Parts: sequence; C-alpha cells; structure tokens
Amino acid sequence: MNARSWRANVFDIPLLATRLGAATLWLSAQPETGRLPVGYFGASTGAAAALWAAADAPAELVDLVSCEHELAVIPGATHLFEEAGALERVGELATGWLVTHLTPSAPAA
Repeated sequence: MNARSWRANVFDIPLLATRLGAATLWLSAQPETGRLPVGYFGASTGAAAALWAAADAPAELVDLVSCEHELAVIPGATHLFEEAGALERVGELATGWLVTHLTPSAPAA
C-alpha cells in the first residue's frame, strides 16, 4: 500500500468505525478493562466514525452507547482546532464530560 492510499484511510468513515467497534469489543472482553465505562470522542471525520461505531454497536454494547451525550461547538474554530486556544478548549470540554459521566462514581445513564 502506498502512502497516498494509506492516507485515504483517514477519510474512510466505515473503516474507522469498524476499527473503533472492534477495539471496543476487544477491550470489553479483557479482564482488566471489561468493566470500565466506554466513551467515544471525535472531531471531524473522527466524530462521524464515533457516531457510526456507536450506532452499529452489537446488542451486548447497546447499554454502553444509549447514554447521555453532548455536542459542543467551539466558536471560531475550524475542524483541526488550529486557532489559538481552540484545542485547549476542546480538551477541557472533553475531559470535563468524560470525568463527569464515565467515572465509577457517576450514576448510570
């Protein structure tokens, strides 16, 4: 596979969603991680893949993806968050949501 065809994979949403779903299934089957809560985060193509993977989750993972969710928009930011402070704001929002909703003390959704 040449570099150009490999680079095209970053835009292949079904492929990325399939990989994310496979990784989630593998983690859920591991003794060390099987009981941990699952959260998907994505921006741009990654957001589409995360939504696709959540929608295609097998029955045993439906409870994991049928939960509270949030969509945030960073005013003035482009999809790569290259603007001053944009990436930091994304990190703050994502960290806050994940800590609030995926810590063991968080109530079940």
